Amino acid sequence: MKNLYYFLLFTFLTTSFSAQYVNYMDDTKWNLGFNTGGTWQEKEMVLIKSDSVFTQPFTSIRGGFTVGKTVLMFPSSRLLALDLRFRYLRGINYGWTPVKDTVTIAQFPNNTVSAEVYKNYRMDLNEFSLEGVLTLQRLRERTGIIMYGFGGVGLVDYRIKTDHLDGNFLYDYSNISFDPNARKQAREIKKISDLEFETMVEGNQLKFMPSLGIGLGYQLTPSFSMGLEHKITYALHNNLDGFQDDLLNDKYHYTAIRMNFDILRGESSYDEEELEEEATEKENINPKKPIPASGGTTTSSETPEVDNSDNFQNSNGQPPIVNISNPSSSNLTVYGSNFHLNARVYNIRKKFQITFRHNGQIIPSANYNFTSSLLTKQLELTPGLNTILISAVNNYGQDQDETIIIYNRKITGKPPVVDITNPATKISSTTNGNKTIKSYVLNVNTKDQITFKLNDVVVTGFDYNSQLKLVVANIQLKEGMNSVEITAKNNFGQDTEKRTINYKKAIPPKVQIINPSLDPFSTQNATIPIIATTNISNISKIKVFVNRHSTTFRFSPSTKEVLFDASLIPGSNSISIEVENPYGEADDNTVVIYKERQSGLPPEVTITSPSDNPHVSQQKNVTVLATINHVNNASNIELKFNNNPTTNFVFNSVTKELEVNLNLKDGRNKIHIKATNTHGTSDDEAVIEYKDIALLSPPIITYSFPSENLYTTTDKMILIQGQIEHVDQHTNAKAFINGLEARTFLFNAASQNFQCELQLQNGINTFNVQAFNPSGSANKSITIDYTPVECENPSIQLISPTSNTVTTSNSRGFIKAQIVNTQTVEFKIDGTPSQGYNFDVNTGEFTAMINLPQGTHTYEIKAFNICGAVTELITYNYGSNAGCPTPVINWVTPIFSQSNQPFITNNPQVLLSANILAIQKPNQCNIKLNGSPVGFNYNQNTKELDAQLNCNNGKNTLDINIINQCGTINESRIITYTPAISPPVIAVNSHRNSSFETTKTIENISGTVENISRKIDLKVMLDGSPIDFKFDHINKKIQIQVELENGSNQLTIIASNSAGTKSKNMEIIKKGDPPVITIRQFNEKSFEEQPYIVNSPTQSIQGFVNHFDASTEMEFHTLPAQKARLRYNTSNGVITGNLLLQKYKLTTLYIVVTGDNGSSTKEMFFLYQPIIQSNPTPTKSSSDEDSYYKEPENNSSSGNNNSNYKEPESNNTQKEEENNSNNNNSYKPVKDVNKENEPSPSPQPVKNNSSKSSKSSSSNKTSKSSKSSSSSAKSSSGNSNKGSKSIKR
Repeated sequence: MKNLYYFLLFTFLTTSFSAQYVNYMDDTKWNLGFNTGGTWQEKEMVLIKSDSVFTQPFTSIRGGFTVGKTVLMFPSSRLLALDLRFRYLRGINYGWTPVKDTVTIAQFPNNTVSAEVYKNYRMDLNEFSLEGVLTLQRLRERTGIIMYGFGGVGLVDYRIKTDHLDGNFLYDYSNISFDPNARKQAREIKKISDLEFETMVEGNQLKFMPSLGIGLGYQLTPSFSMGLEHKITYALHNNLDGFQDDLLNDKYHYTAIRMNFDILRGESSYDEEELEEEATEKENINPKKPIPASGGTTTSSETPEVDNSDNFQNSNGQPPIVNISNPSSSNLTVYGSNFHLNARVYNIRKKFQITFRHNGQIIPSANYNFTSSLLTKQLELTPGLNTILISAVNNYGQDQDETIIIYNRKITGKPPVVDITNPATKISSTTNGNKTIKSYVLNVNTKDQITFKLNDVVVTGFDYNSQLKLVVANIQLKEGMNSVEITAKNNFGQDTEKRTINYKKAIPPKVQIINPSLDPFSTQNATIPIIATTNISNISKIKVFVNRHSTTFRFSPSTKEVLFDASLIPGSNSISIEVENPYGEADDNTVVIYKERQSGLPPEVTITSPSDNPHVSQQKNVTVLATINHVNNASNIELKFNNNPTTNFVFNSVTKELEVNLNLKDGRNKIHIKATNTHGTSDDEAVIEYKDIALLSPPIITYSFPSENLYTTTDKMILIQGQIEHVDQHTNAKAFINGLEARTFLFNAASQNFQCELQLQNGINTFNVQAFNPSGSANKSITIDYTPVECENPSIQLISPTSNTVTTSNSRGFIKAQIVNTQTVEFKIDGTPSQGYNFDVNTGEFTAMINLPQGTHTYEIKAFNICGAVTELITYNYGSNAGCPTPVINWVTPIFSQSNQPFITNNPQVLLSANILAIQKPNQCNIKLNGSPVGFNYNQNTKELDAQLNCNNGKNTLDINIINQCGTINESRIITYTPAISPPVIAVNSHRNSSFETTKTIENISGTVENISRKIDLKVMLDGSPIDFKFDHINKKIQIQVELENGSNQLTIIASNSAGTKSKNMEIIKKGDPPVITIRQFNEKSFEEQPYIVNSPTQSIQGFVNHFDASTEMEFHTLPAQKARLRYNTSNGVITGNLLLQKYKLTTLYIVVTGDNGSSTKEMFFLYQPIIQSNPTPTKSSSDEDSYYKEPENNSSSGNNNSNYKEPESNNTQKEEENNSNNNNSYKPVKDVNKENEPSPSPQPVKNNSSKSSKSSSSNKTSKSSKSSSSSAKSSSGNSNKGSKSIKR
């Protein structure tokens, strides 16, 4: 490597003094580069034993190559060059941590050990990339110094390994002592490594990665250069080294020495020896006067003589010389579009060595005479500036000359003016996919003169108000960058304005607590794990609160889960998680009820008789029974009768039964029993209403639904409801349907309500309720006319067995039935759903093979459709217990859709009704609600069980246990009681009125929303679009920040819960912004020391007023006075007029616009300086074909250059007068507040000399010095306005 450096230094010293840096004649623009260097990664933070340490990176020398081509040089002076190149790079880099950590290592196959090691990595990569290279080409041409930047994207093949074993054994780190210098520590660890890196961390990966880099080099020869370059490759992920603790994307660096070879065509087509021999041969044949060394333009006596038999002039080893002779000075103003240009180009051999550019475009058809070295071109000028650049190149360098011709086309009209006011900035962002574009377009009359483009697609759906000169378009944005372009054209020109809008789709935040799944949730544990899911990725945007106190939590970015353990206090605990992103906020809440565990049990008190509560008695003396568990003696029991304590009761400490005999008073009597032990208290109470038989009225029956005597329906099922008064026993009321007793009839004597769910038959159905008490009886009927829809009830035909009751000694049973008019069936064994059956929906055949257990068992087939349901029961008696059936529970009410699905109600009192088979006595049945016994009534004749359940808020567990001599059955159901919720109530506290006016751009609205617990149940709309807001679910406070637009803003607050939806509407009227004055020609602010410099005594004033209305008025005055004539159009806010100026005298114009929303003032300073032009005298040599342009003295054309010039016809004056006459009614009189006219001072002469400026060249030092000394020679040739070689501007 050292010998290579010496060789490169020697090559540089021997070539730099005579180097020709760039050979444009033979360069193919292809290049081949070789580089060698090292890749390395930056230090990365790693967590080791709760401490942060940083990896120490190392590199390994590798290399690669590049192949590229120059595709573009720009601008015309070759300031920059653009190359495209392919790169291959091979690299290896390492890293070690200076602190040990415990890891698990696979030491042998199927054997792992845990050991403390220094973590490390090795990244092995192959990179294949495509890069763009931007080089300072002009600097390279002149000095040989190469400075460039590059960027690209590549495909990187890499893998990551770690080194924990020395062979098959662990490394011995005992000789490594701790060094506080982490770099030195890492070097010591690297020294003992075998660098094998046997453990794979990340297998072969293939990923796209972008890169950026810079380079610095030197062009040693036209085909060889050397330098240094550095590049950074960005991984776009965090796993280039196997460590991911810092959550930052990785990148790797590459620093290298680069050698580059520019590929030439071979031997130069125009080598120096050939040119020297050719020049000598021509001198011997026909000697001539030499061209001046400076390359200056010769006089007629100095015109170079050449052999007319040859068509090119020898370069004589000199760089080219380019000199534009017509026009003779830059910034020449002409009034015709045709112009004849002349230039002299010396020291070239072929025409392709000349490049002619007009406004940056290469013109190929220029004429060149090799004898006279004269280049001529007939130009077609464009209005305004025309930049002409002529350049030439040969083996010895290059030269160029530049001039500017101003084509001033006289225009009698005004070109269009486009001014986009919404959005106001060139680049803007929005989260709303709908956008309104507004733009003023002046000097056009119809929509056809305007082109509106969205994302380069022409849009016709926009409106143009020709009176207001306003374009309005409502567009639908795509996600990402959107371009808007408005172009207006008329006969006098065009104008275009563009806007870029970045549409980012708003994704509001979400959060949901998934554990615990119930709200509220009860537990006896002091801590509970909380898990929530969200769509937020930034942990800093998540907040967790337990009982309104912030708490720590864990967050997994991959699963988007929030996890923490909540420490609970006894009782109710509020859990809240809040998230936010730029598009809003969200939260979720839950309540956890913590009940502390106790070693003992508190008392349990249950009044068992009377079983119903309240109870109506017609006997004055009653006996009350109660069961009191977990109490050993009567001293722990307190009994109150009508709020008076009494001890006249008996308590059996063995059976835990309490008995008391009471004499009732008329009306309501209250019995309260309370028991206490060391673990708590419990109580129960009952109400007994005593009604004397003599005072009791006969029953009264009332129907609440249907309320009419004749009710017509198309529903197969109907629920009949009503009330029965003066009946104190549910057994004293019965119902009949079509003469048969209705088994689904339920009557609650305490609430006096009854209900009965029926399946109607076609046609007339008669429903009758009968009730009695000791004072009499009553019955009442209603008629229900059922007209079925086009539907047939299902039917079941039992085929096997032939009887519904079978007694058998065979342990196998078979059931077969034919089912029609349905495809939905259920099969139950002893009341429990079973899947042990087959049902063919096409044939309707039902079969079930059953294994019969000992005893009596029921098998139920149920078929149903939208018209009704039908059930078939089969009873099998098998074995020694045949004839002894197992108990069966048939649920009547409440109706459970499935055994594991809860019954949900918002009434705390639920009527339980069931049909219990195979028991003889009520004590064979036990009912508990939430673990407490429940009183009930059981009718042995009808086998019906009725009970009233008093439910707690939330989940209630109902357990029924049935026992007979043949078996036991236990069933459990869940009843969820949720109190009725009131509809939301919205109140706005910050503003009393629902409609108000303001001048603010942002208005803060605050208030409260009751009966809402979550933010997602709220929505705030502004003019129909949702906006963000804040909601405190604890204090029920809502805060809204409203961004207002001029005019009416409709704000709507919407709240929803299960009880309904409520909304609150507000109208906020924003008064408009104060007027703003814009004068088009003069955008920048002027000052008295820096006025606007104009070259005309009459200056046109054109502008407009933003935020104007019908009340807007304009005033103006000038200093000196009465120098302006301005008009203001109230319909479109346009300002037009003229300002009269005096030579070399400062004139101030003040414009004041006043409207309902304020006023605006515009102050402008003008200075009139006329341009003094000298007409050049054309001079022509006998050997020169140059022609000169003479400026016209009037509107007619003069000279050859303007022979085709025509003054454009002016019809704009007539149009403007017509427009002004049409808008006369729209103009308000404008007040000129000047009081006096000041005299004009005498003019002061101002000189205006034009000449060429200094021009650059890339030729060698000898040619530069000779060229700069030729100014006198050029002056003597008649070009008196030209100094040294220059670029005309």
